[in-house]
Amino acid sequence: MPGPEAVAVIPALRVVADPVVLDGALAWALGARLADLGARVLRLAPDDLLVLSPGAGGGVLGALQEEIAGVDHHAILATEAGFAGAWCFAGDVRRWVAANADWLLPAGDGLSQGQVAGLPVKILVDGDDALVLAPTPIAHELAPRLEWPA
Repeated sequence: MPGPEAVAVIPALRVVADPVVLDGALAWALGARLADLGARVLRLAPDDLLVLSPGAGGGVLGALQEEIAGVDHHAILATEAGFAGAWCFAGDVRRWVAANADWLLPAGDGLSQGQVAGLPVKILVDGDDALVLAPTPIAHELAPRLEWPA
């Protein structure tokens, strides 16, 4: 189980734009460019991305501005500090969800959203790792609830 110190604000950028623009940009060069910069793109809704980036770096912001804001002039690109979380072993997270929610994480990698242990969470599974995110104002509640069933 990660200790309370493992739960921290996750540096990110929020992108709200026309879904057609997001689909086109991510399908082409932007997706590979962001991956090369170490960013992970979470599609929260058709018109809403959360781009996780170490330090929410300028290279990531520049790429988003070129590929999205340059096409959708009404797009919103902003630094996001609204989520805190912890990286954990995916197997532990799967068991935690099974024991504390009325839903299961799907097999394989990807993003899931729902309530677990009484908290609204977003869970990104990536191979053997999983990122558990909760809204920053209630992040202090996340670490004590990340208790792994035996």
